[in-house]
Amino acid sequence: MTDSSAPLPNPEFQLPVITPPTGSGERATPVPRRRGRAVLLHLLRVALFVTTLAMIRVHSQRQAENTNDGTAPTVTLFDVWNFYPESTAISADDSGRNLLTVRNADGDPLGYVVQTSPASDSIVGFSGPTNVLVAFDRDDRVVGAEILWSRDTREHVDMILADGRLLAAWKGKTWNELARHLSRRESVLVDAVSGATLTSFAIAESVALRLTGERPTSLKFPDELRIEEVKEFFNSGDVLKPSDRIPGLVEVLHEKGMCQGYVLRTSPAADNIAGYQGPTDTLIAFDDPADRSLDVPKVLGIRLRSSFDNEDPDNPGSDYVGYVRQDAYFLKLFNGKTLAELAALDLVEDRVEGVSGATMTSMAVAEGVIAAAKFAERQRVEAAAAGETGNKRSPEGLVHWTWRTVVSGVIVALGISIGFFSGPFRRGWPRRLFQLAVIGLLGIVNGDLLSQAVLAGWAQNGVPWRLAPGLVLVVASTLLVPMFSRQQPYCQHLCPHGAVQQILIRRVRWQWKVPRRVHLALSTLPFLLLLAVVVIAMSALPVSLVDLEPFDAWVIGLAGVAAATIAIVGLVASLFVPMAYCRYGCPTGALLQFLRFHGRSDRVSVQDVAAVLLTAVSVTFVLAG
Repeated sequence: MTDSSAPLPNPEFQLPVITPPTGSGERATPVPRRRGRAVLLHLLRVALFVTTLAMIRVHSQRQAENTNDGTAPTVTLFDVWNFYPESTAISADDSGRNLLTVRNADGDPLGYVVQTSPASDSIVGFSGPTNVLVAFDRDDRVVGAEILWSRDTREHVDMILADGRLLAAWKGKTWNELARHLSRRESVLVDAVSGATLTSFAIAESVALRLTGERPTSLKFPDELRIEEVKEFFNSGDVLKPSDRIPGLVEVLHEKGMCQGYVLRTSPAADNIAGYQGPTDTLIAFDDPADRSLDVPKVLGIRLRSSFDNEDPDNPGSDYVGYVRQDAYFLKLFNGKTLAELAALDLVEDRVEGVSGATMTSMAVAEGVIAAAKFAERQRVEAAAAGETGNKRSPEGLVHWTWRTVVSGVIVALGISIGFFSGPFRRGWPRRLFQLAVIGLLGIVNGDLLSQAVLAGWAQNGVPWRLAPGLVLVVASTLLVPMFSRQQPYCQHLCPHGAVQQILIRRVRWQWKVPRRVHLALSTLPFLLLLAVVVIAMSALPVSLVDLEPFDAWVIGLAGVAAATIAIVGLVASLFVPMAYCRYGCPTGALLQFLRFHGRSDRVSVQDVAAVLLTAVSVTFVLAG
């Protein structure tokens, strides 16, 4: 929605004052009438934007409800044709196992099929659950299996399908044999596909759960606790056994039977809590209180066992998991807490900070510790037939304020002030100093950048105002200020990517004057990207919105190839065409320009037509169901 006549977002730009047209023989249009029309049209523009977000929200919630309504997805003849070429009908049976009997034209049963959804929808691989169809013959033996659908990472699912061995290995096994092998992770039946390990294990766990009705021992972390692992906390420990006194925990016993303390592992309770690349199994050690009648065990420390997260066995300590293993402060965060206190812990309210450089991995470890504690505490309470689990403090209304949040707030306040008031930060070295603060603090350190991925994600899942107040502040201010004023502070003053482009303006002598036809063609790109955002956000296309813009490249170490490429190409182009990316490639900037109240707000433009089209597309998705 880029306006070809819009000025470049530089700090010296001032919007012209609207004056009524005059001249000989020309009758001036009354200012109040023009302003009233401008306000009305501007409100309609804002309404289009809000409606589009609302449609994304409604469609996302409807999909979630349809997925998690507890009913099994429909299985068609097309789904079973490969296993039963003579099939003509599918019907539910009355065996109590929720089977679907497949019959031929004469009504004779050819076999039956089961699918893992909805029973296993809670089992997540790398990024989502997978629905698997397993087909049996009349002798209860598997004739084949296939993936009906998956919300896991498409690349991982494709690797499993291309490999073919995981599903093919089940052929010929009976219901009981397959259930036993998968539950115990026996034989090649659960041999994970290299590069798609989490997805492979999730598929195996899903089938095991569907066949047995019970979630199996973790396939992701099948190794049981060994006494050697607890020596760090209990030097005199010799035996491990499930605790009778505190169900859910494992007792560490001396060879003479004396209790030394307790341990708890986070798997399988935390198997679906992924950090940067996957989940982590963590050991939690508890002491043995001197007076058992008055006290309860308290945490001695935690230790990471194995992980599917970013880990390099050949170079330990150089990866995210290594950073967490080496951070003594983080490993002692939970020390002194009882099981109930650990279960009631809230990462926001209790201001649990992650490990610098490995935030996603460390916070996933912390969430896993809490999840395991909750599971164990629930077992303890149920065993004791108690009616309460402790006084858990409600996290509602609490915001995770950190120094980073304060820094983002100060920079945003300065950026908005610069737009409304003239001052030293509009030019010269103060201006350059502020730009460097935006680039370094708001961009590289905090990563608080507005993007289409952020807007669409929040529209789908809600605004994380408690966990990310700094980013919420950036987004709210940069959306609301243009709506109610002529200022557009984000692109002009607060965007790190834009600040770099401003610094690069005319740094090389040769500048390319964009031909008018090329200018008009390139000006349509932001609208096409906005259209792509709406379609991707409301469909199942395997495309990540962060790959449409360069802003993810500002999160050091996590940038994808697409985002990094767009960032580099855009900055190089801005050396020869001032603000090239902002003018011709930024859908977020185009959106903010559309929402800004300006001197031409009383006129219907091409951008307005484009906005109506985008809203119509979102409404169509909702009406189509």
